[in-house]
Amino acid sequence: MLLCDMLCLTHKIPDRLELYREYHDNEWAVPLFDDSALFELLILEGAHAGLSWATVLKKRAHYRQVFDGFKPELIAQYDSRKVASLLNDPGII
Repeated sequence: MLLCDMLCLTHKIPDRLELYREYHDNEWAVPLFDDSALFELLILEGAHAGLSWATVLKKRAHYRQVFDGFKPELIAQYDSRKVASLLNDPGII
């Protein structure tokens, strides 16, 4: 039994949260050394404050799209128009 199977049974997490199960079984507690992947998690953790991680995971693909694959060199060049579009984007937290 995978760790998430035990967690989901213990906390009665619905099966429909397959995204969370996949994350938990394949990413959680796995050492991460890639700068881009670490930057992505930094952004997602900021959005996570006060919300369930499953909520953030559901929006992860959209975050990757609107934040240019979490490439810091691109994000650093965002102008005020891009920032305004992000602030008004209902797909991000």
